[in-house]
Amino acid sequence: RPPRSTLMRSSAASDVYKRQINAEYGICTQHEQPMTSRVRSKSPAKTPVSPQRSRRSTAKYALVPEHAAYVPGLFVLRVWHLLFLIVGGGTLAVLRVHFLVHGVVNALHALLAFFLVLNALIAFCELNLHFRARYIGQEAVWRMARYGDPSVRYQSATNYFLMQVTWQNVWSDMWAQMWAAYSVFDDCYTKTESFGFWIDSGNGVMTLLPSLALLANMTFDGAQLSADWWPSPRRMAMIQIAVFWTEWYGTVIYAWAFVRDAKHTDNGVLNTALFVALTNGFWAILPLLGLYCMSQVVEENSMALFRQ
Repeated sequence: RPPRSTLMRSSAASDVYKRQINAEYGICTQHEQPMTSRVRSKSPAKTPVSPQRSRRSTAKYALVPEHAAYVPGLFVLRVWHLLFLIVGGGTLAVLRVHFLVHGVVNALHALLAFFLVLNALIAFCELNLHFRARYIGQEAVWRMARYGDPSVRYQSATNYFLMQVTWQNVWSDMWAQMWAAYSVFDDCYTKTESFGFWIDSGNGVMTLLPSLALLANMTFDGAQLSADWWPSPRRMAMIQIAVFWTEWYGTVIYAWAFVRDAKHTDNGVLNTALFVALTNGFWAILPLLGLYCMSQVVEENSMALFRQ
């Protein structure tokens, strides 16, 4: 039998190995901080930590790492999974109900349904931007210190999309962290006096309910629901013309300001194209389709455009 001292060294080495594996895959015990965090805290060049992060308990931080690698054979719900399920599943559900009621799948209805579901989700996130502005500013300081270099700036977004979704963070700071991740590309979301902050937080307050109302109105009439209070197609279309115009106008002004301030130069072509132009492009194109459709509804006082 090996000497007891050898066994003790072997056991200690085994424990270290297990902790390294757990930290690599984000599988941490409730009372154990990830190895990567402890190594980072001991390094000479410390990454600045926001006050909000410093107040997190060790157990909570260990259970909800910012980014955990994929474990072969083990499914972990990530942020991008959840976003895909909400937008994709919501759009398919709307199309299914529309088909059951009218027996058709209409291309205009499908495009507008996708945009309205997407806008409703983003409007919810924009409410988080408005009400959690201080937290977003604190997180943005930490992210800029870590991902400020343009060559690694994309990691702020990819690490957010790959963040593990848990019951705790989906009801706490996950949606606000979206803006902290994006603020690496445009810091106006950390400044409550900026145009970008107010046009997006205003979009959240003003367009969430109209988006949901139009989703229902494209499929159902007041007569079908026996509801006298249900808005007529013309009245709904007039409201939506104002909403779609505001969304399009705000996006154009935001893009103009982004280029005018030379933020596209600071971020580089690839970062600007993927994380700024692509994500905002939906609000530059699809509201124009909405304006066209609503103008037709105003003329006909009917949603037949979506039911043929």
